[in-house]
This record gives sequence, structure tokens and C-alpha cells, in this order.
Amino acid sequence: MDPNVSRIVIFDLDGTLVDGHGAGHQAMDKAFESVYGRTGLFTGREFAGKTDPMVLREAAVEQDLPLDPDHWNRLQEAFLKELLLATVSHPVTAMPGAQLLLHTLAQDPRVGLAVGTGNLERGAAIKLRAAGLDGIFPVGGFGSDAPDRPGMLRAALERAQAYYGATKARAVAFGDTPRDADAAAANGVPLIGVATGHYGADALRQAGAQAVFDTLEPTTAVLEAINRLTGP
Repeated sequence: MDPNVSRIVIFDLDGTLVDGHGAGHQAMDKAFESVYGRTGLFTGREFAGKTDPMVLREAAVEQDLPLDPDHWNRLQEAFLKELLLATVSHPVTAMPGAQLLLHTLAQDPRVGLAVGTGNLERGAAIKLRAAGLDGIFPVGGFGSDAPDRPGMLRAALERAQAYYGATKARAVAFGDTPRDADAAAANGVPLIGVATGHYGADALRQAGAQAVFDTLEPTTAVLEAINRLTGP
């Protein structure tokens, strides 16, 4: 616990902090080819706001493929292996303004940072490292904690509260999809929407985001929104 930390700021990963440039799609396709001998299952498939386990299971169920524990473990391991390879051909990059915002927040002793992402925990580490954002988040919630987004965010909140000693009453989440807004609402925390993914600012507002930015680049304005939503 850190007695100085009074607020928790949780960040989604894909579409909010990083752009995977198709690395995840390629890795899933290669994983299904490796485990099941099937290809092309992820072209045009919607990923936004879903957890990795949700996307993998949806594809397997649609194709009536086995998902017993052995196949499921093999599929996840194949996906993580292929994701590491895919980040070479599809470099993962930080979203505009993400590096400066995270650096600024990390320097504030009142703020405890956490990641809340649908990625498997090891997949999130691969993407953060590839984007030059590793070492920033000591705790988080992941798709490997829960198959649904509200459960994932709940895990992030619980770990952050335990790690920092701060309360959920002064937490805020960042995300780029309506599913992020739904998950935040389900956990009783406000959402700051960032329109750098597949959804525009209006869609995020309509979904319930309490503040919305086109990008994370206006650092001062984003910090003001965090302060407003987490209290003095």
C-alpha cells in the first residue's frame, strides 16, 4: 500500500493506449491454423471492446470446433506465441499523447495506475513492451481474469485497491468503446472515453462516458477531467 495514493486511474489498452496494427488479428488466425487447421476466421470480425477469450471462443463455437481444456490451453498458448511474432511484422505503437500522459500521471504521487484490458495478461505485456509502455502498470485486470469486460474491470479495481490502498470511490477508467462505458458503469466508476478506436466521440458520450477526448494529446485537459471525476 502507498499512503500517498488517493485515486486510481485504469487504462484500457487496444484503441486507447496502443494501436496493434492488426497484430492481434494475425495472431488469432495463425493460432487457429496451428491448433485446428482453419484459416481466415478473423477477417472482418469485430474485436472492439471484447476480451481475447471472448473472441477466441466465439470463433471456435461458430465453427463447431472443440474447446475442451486441452484445446483451450493449446489455443491460448499458440495465440500468445503468434502474437509475439506478429508484433515484429505489425509494430504496436502508442496512441498519440499516451506516452506523455502516462509519464505525467506516473510522476504524481497521488495517482495509482492500473491497466484494465481484454487482452490475456501475457498478451498485454507483449503489447505494452512493443509500444514502449512496459514498466508503467504494476497491477491490472485482464481477459485471463474474466471472459467479460465488467469482470475484467472488477479484477483491475480490486487489485489496484489492494495494491495502493485507495478506494473505488476515487477511481476512473479510460476506454474507447461503448463496452468500456458499460463495464465502468457496472463497476460504479466513471469513464473517460477516447475516440481513437472504432467509435467516435458522440457514440462514446451516448454510451455514458462522462468525458470524451478525440485523442490523449491535450494532456492538461485530460488531467483536469481525471481530477474532476475523482474528486479534489
